[in-house]
Amino acid sequence: MIKQANTHSKAKQKGAALLVFAIIVLTISSAVFLYSTNESVDTRLLNTHKTQLALSEAKKTLEQISLTFTPNPFNPNPSNPTSILVRNEIGRLPFPDNRLDGAYDGLADCQNPGIPVANPDSFLGRFPWLGTQNCSPEININQDLKDANGEQLWYAVSPNMVENIANAGFSPAFLNNSPPRPNWLSIYNADGTLISDRIAFIVFSAGVQIAGQRRLNTHPRNFLDAVTVPGLGSINNYDNDLIFVKGPRTETFNDQLSYMTIDELMPKLERRVLLELKSLLNQYRIDHDFYPLPASLGTTDCDILLKNGGGGFIATTNLLTAPCNPSLLPVPTYLESWLPYVIYEPRRDCNQTLQSGCNNLAAGLTLNNQTNIDFILLSTGFNSPVDAADRTEYLEDAINQIPDQTFVTPAVNPTIFQDQLIYR
Repeated sequence: MIKQANTHSKAKQKGAALLVFAIIVLTISSAVFLYSTNESVDTRLLNTHKTQLALSEAKKTLEQISLTFTPNPFNPNPSNPTSILVRNEIGRLPFPDNRLDGAYDGLADCQNPGIPVANPDSFLGRFPWLGTQNCSPEININQDLKDANGEQLWYAVSPNMVENIANAGFSPAFLNNSPPRPNWLSIYNADGTLISDRIAFIVFSAGVQIAGQRRLNTHPRNFLDAVTVPGLGSINNYDNDLIFVKGPRTETFNDQLSYMTIDELMPKLERRVLLELKSLLNQYRIDHDFYPLPASLGTTDCDILLKNGGGGFIATTNLLTAPCNPSLLPVPTYLESWLPYVIYEPRRDCNQTLQSGCNNLAAGLTLNNQTNIDFILLSTGFNSPVDAADRTEYLEDAINQIPDQTFVTPAVNPTIFQDQLIYR
């Protein structure tokens, strides 16, 4: 009896020990699972953040390149006519590093500026992280931006933004193209919704390799993906049709995109133009003790009849009125295509014909009730018509439309096409 009781007791103890061991194993397994799951979530968030940061830096870099681009000096060498076709405009972007043979070297592969539109394959490639070399514009980027997978970013650019004779007159005129939007990039959502057909540039992260891709082959199709879009069929991010797709991550699509439209970029370029013209006018005042007379709206010819105010464009010619001759502002060639989108008005007591030391006459130029204003510069966005002589055709604010030397800072406009004003 005693022996059987001992045996039974030992069995119970052994069973209890096994139960405790099972609980311990289950607890450890659960902890490992939870840790693994949390680690996976944390890793995904970290990778997403790293990729988004790289895309954001690339976008900011390209925007700054466009805004700070300094045109090459005008070269009138008749033996090399292509050298003077287009290297006199601001707002440019670099070509991609687009060597589809796999010889990506971080440098933009520039095209001959003497042709209207370069080879379509020229507009998609790797982000040119080193910059450009032996081409225009000469840019030093030196930003080795990579996504969370250690991959170089990809880059697509509108033909309107790179150097070619088709956009030699780059200016706010490019805002006003009617559909179809020629030579801008387009992006669709995976559901078929058009995000924009006025994209200036896109930067991509290719994500991890998906089925059917071979990353040892460096063609874009082995990095960038495709989506079947309702009503549009398959749209891919790796061909040269200037049409791209943005969608949620799936097993067959994991591209991430960052982009900028021309409607976002153009007002910033206009601001740069206004600041350059302001600097030229300030220097003119130093040199001459007064400001130049404007041209009438819709013309380039200096107009002596505007001596008492009224304003217009910055004059670049003097065909009819000889007394205006000293008043021509030396505008660089690369700003000329922007002048039909800028209204200029100096104080009427501070121009060539009525100059009296810029003495701030009581009826002088005013801005927001300030009376010590020397001149006004107003950018008009895409609103500039051809040869119009009425300010209402150019400006949105009713007060600024009246030629009475009275101005207000333009009101905030819900559209991107808003007037901008700077002054001295």
